[in-house]
Amino acid sequence: MKRFHSILCAAFAALLCLSCMACGTPQNAATEAAPTAAATASVQVSAAASSESTPAPTAAPEPPAVAPIGAYMPEDDSPKLLQSAKWIWTDDTANNTWVRLQKTFTLDAVPETAAAEIAVESRYHLWVNGTLAVYDGGLKRGYDPESGYFDQLDLAPYLKAGENSIEVQAWFWGVKAQSYSSVPLDAPGFIFALDLGTETLVSDETWLAAKETAYLDDSAAGFSVPQPNDRLPEYNIYYDARTESEPAFIPASVRGAYGDAPYNRLHLRPIPLFCEYGLTDYANSADFAEYATASDEQLVLRPPYNAQLAPYLEITAEAGKVITITTENTEHGDNAVRVTYVTKDGRQAWEAPAWLSGMFITYDIPAGVTVHRLAYRESGYDSKMAGAFTMGNDFFDTLWQMGARTQYVCMRDGFMDCPDRERAQWTGDAATQLRTLLYCLNTNAHPLFKKLIAQKANWIVTGGKGGRNDLIPTVVPIYNEYYELPAQEMAGIVAAWEYYLYTGDEEIIHLYYQPALRYLHLWKQNKDGLLKHKTGQGLVDWQDTGSNKVDTKAQENALYYWALSTVKNMALALGEDTAEIDARLTALYDGYQALWVDGAGYTTTGVADDRANAFAVLSGLAGEDKYETIRTALVENRFASTYTEAYVEMALCRMGYTRDALDRMQQQYGGMVQRNRETGMTTLWEYFTDGMGTWNHAWAASPVYTLSAFVGGIRPTAPGYTAYEIAPDFSHTDHVSVSVETVLGTIAADATADGAMTLTLPEGGTASVRVPNAAGKTVFVNGIETTGTPDGGELWITVAESGAVKVEVQ
Repeated sequence: MKRFHSILCAAFAALLCLSCMACGTPQNAATEAAPTAAATASVQVSAAASSESTPAPTAAPEPPAVAPIGAYMPEDDSPKLLQSAKWIWTDDTANNTWVRLQKTFTLDAVPETAAAEIAVESRYHLWVNGTLAVYDGGLKRGYDPESGYFDQLDLAPYLKAGENSIEVQAWFWGVKAQSYSSVPLDAPGFIFALDLGTETLVSDETWLAAKETAYLDDSAAGFSVPQPNDRLPEYNIYYDARTESEPAFIPASVRGAYGDAPYNRLHLRPIPLFCEYGLTDYANSADFAEYATASDEQLVLRPPYNAQLAPYLEITAEAGKVITITTENTEHGDNAVRVTYVTKDGRQAWEAPAWLSGMFITYDIPAGVTVHRLAYRESGYDSKMAGAFTMGNDFFDTLWQMGARTQYVCMRDGFMDCPDRERAQWTGDAATQLRTLLYCLNTNAHPLFKKLIAQKANWIVTGGKGGRNDLIPTVVPIYNEYYELPAQEMAGIVAAWEYYLYTGDEEIIHLYYQPALRYLHLWKQNKDGLLKHKTGQGLVDWQDTGSNKVDTKAQENALYYWALSTVKNMALALGEDTAEIDARLTALYDGYQALWVDGAGYTTTGVADDRANAFAVLSGLAGEDKYETIRTALVENRFASTYTEAYVEMALCRMGYTRDALDRMQQQYGGMVQRNRETGMTTLWEYFTDGMGTWNHAWAASPVYTLSAFVGGIRPTAPGYTAYEIAPDFSHTDHVSVSVETVLGTIAADATADGAMTLTLPEGGTASVRVPNAAGKTVFVNGIETTGTPDGGELWITVAESGAVKVEVQ
């Protein structure tokens, strides 16, 4: 039995293949202690492994099993200060309205801390004493179908003794025909509370409010401006500087008390406040400094990469010139958000108060305008690019960078399959995004996935009327639409366990075990053990994008087996009985084996669907005796889209055919990377074919995970990286450098095919390290001669120390 399979089955304490992306085929798992490094005898190992395609390791001891998960008591996430505050606004409650809110107050002394709780329908910026404290505050509603979120932060650093001022710019969207990323209200409002120690300052009728008259709704009659598609809750930005004036403040209108309908309950924002990076020149801003347009011109400005950004302009013009600002995403496929600025007379500067997505920012400027400066303000989710990967191959190194950029631009309030067309959290996309962010971003990104799982659990209907009982919705939050795509939901169940493996956060198992179990019980089994097909709701039988259905039956059964095996792992961790789950798994396992066709693979159609066979490997339905046949199917067949391609390449790596996975990756992504190089694009596309779908699509970023986890070789083998392995693969290179920020700290490896490694290891975990090409040689760890477990021409050693570790082979 190959070591890669046994090590992770033991880690999850299950008899069947487990659901994390680093597990293997079903087996009886024996739990053994991780190997202990000795400092005496030299290492003698056998012949080197094949250089054509490095097989999975075969014989290293296994890490500890998953420890039982303890009891769970959810924390109280309700506001502590807002109960005495009021929802306020102006008397104008029209959709797509901008208002200003103000409050002044006096402090004898600044408190050590000044906790603030803030919520809005729909977005806000907040200044304290003229300093920006919150940029793009608020989260899209959707904790559950009825509730929203509130922000919390400490405003003490912004306060001063004496008179203080708070100013808010708030934007109300209102209800549109649809939204794929929020549950909007038809009621504007802003609510605020600030703990000043001796008193609590709250929003009420003593605040001042004024409508910002220069912001107009360009969807109103008289404006022929293309509108964002209905799936976006956001509106275009349309600013007519000719109508701007000092706000006419009057006492704010009270819209209701905390808890009143339709605002209802609020829950603490579970992700960080967004960050902004200041006003920045484009890479080519200098080309248009003091530039006068002699005719109508399109000036294309370039940030260094695709970003979420708010455009800025500083110009001189006559009144009435119409300037539009778009990106390459604005009219590609469905309309995205655009910006329109109508000039006043003279020199003027203006910054859009909301973001666009793109890297080709086009300013359409009419004749007779002098441009002084064009710039932008980038903003986004507060997570930094903490991971790194290189293998000395320009294609793969570039692909990793493009994937990391794609990942970051596709997250904000929630995961977005794309930031231009719909900004929706599709569960299948999010499962891929989770794997990606775990390797390229810091741990600040982790709560975004937990937020999604909590939302999904909160949206499930139980005990109600109709056909949605126990269904898990695939897109949350969502308004005036519903999707339940079984294939994506099963991928989401698998990803929930993966999140636990990488973070050690037990709460997600408590959140999702029962919903996942109830959901999977909706399927019935035929007498042969295979599933009775269950259609989804919305897109019905969607299993992959595109028209290559090929073998949906084989896909569905393998995905279900993977998801149910994952739920078994959750049950074992929680101490639940698994007898019913075991019976289902056994029947399905036996039934699935009847789908095997010698020389082809698993199939119900006579064609070996690469996705179905990949899921068979990942789920544990395919034993090692099937690997060579499946390998051929995955190498030769190309039915997978950019979404399911991730699973095909993962399965090849899981079987030990990493070189094949990289060859396939290069073939699939080669045209995309080449086209991006030619055009300067920095993100990956929805489809492998240029011109189809969006040019920045989350699920295409999966190479980040494949390269870091399998070529770089850093993978946890116990929850929270308490045990992990570093097993770089040299089947396609002779040098790998990888760095990952984990919940324990940074794990990094710089390794060469001759066995030399420089490692950075955090405290709190035990590393199992694969040393290549150690046959007949002596291995030293920080100068100490070390023994380990032979594995072909390689060696597994255990390193429990932290800090800098140097491995040498002599």
